[in-house]
Amino acid sequence: MGPRWLGGKHGERDQLISCYRTSLALAKGKECETVAFPLISSSIYGYPKDQALRIAIDTTSEFLLENDMTVYIVIFDKKAYQISEKLFADIAEYIDDNYVDEHTDDYSERPRRMNTLNKRSSVHV
Repeated sequence: MGPRWLGGKHGERDQLISCYRTSLALAKGKECETVAFPLISSSIYGYPKDQALRIAIDTTSEFLLENDMTVYIVIFDKKAYQISEKLFADIAEYIDDNYVDEHTDDYSERPRRMNTLNKRSSVHV
């Protein structure tokens, strides 16, 4: 269970991060290959959807840097979906502009490395 939104000054962010980290650790401990999360705390608990989605993606992405698992973030309403489209466009642009260049020794290695990255770990919204 995620935190209730109380205005953002009561540790809600840290609690939500902990919720995802704990859940991911449990899934890893059970040797899950795939896990799906709703956008935790963003419905009746009132967490702002844009902030909840950013935390879900950041926390999950951090986990996937060290772990091989497929993670789905499930979006239930139009507002959250629109936010996710914008967020993923920003992430894709950042990857295109920075990540590949920073993590590739040779230009010819880029396609192979990106293909491997896409197969090993992914976040789906």
